[in-house]
Amino acid sequence: WHLFKLKGNDNQATLDQVKAAKEWWDKSPLSKNIALQEAFNVVNSNALAQWTGYGITLFHGANYTDVYHEAFHGFTQLYLTKEQKAALYNEARKVLGQKLSDFEVEETLAEDFRKYVLSDGKKVLDQRPERNTIFRTIC
Repeated sequence: WHLFKLKGNDNQATLDQVKAAKEWWDKSPLSKNIALQEAFNVVNSNALAQWTGYGITLFHGANYTDVYHEAFHGFTQLYLTKEQKAALYNEARKVLGQKLSDFEVEETLAEDFRKYVLSDGKKVLDQRPERNTIFRTIC
């Protein structure tokens, strides 16, 4: 998959949150296996950030809190089996809507993870126990 966070999506964050995100990434076990490229000067992309099999890229308009979103993609795509991803997506559909594609569920979960981390684990997960476990695992 080629997964990306499009411009126009919320990525507001305080300077402290951006600094904390950079520190989180530098210490995260995910950073040992997923490359991160800062391409903040690239303005001809319609994405703020992207994850591919080659790693994470942050484009113009992104900030380090977008790493949370992309790191979620890295975790699900590199560390979960197909069966685990299917179970995660199917559980999420119970809350998000049955007609969502795997791609739509993945993107929603990735942004939920960003919100989860930015809220110190207080937001988003009220009805989503399996995801809460996965979010805590990634953190």
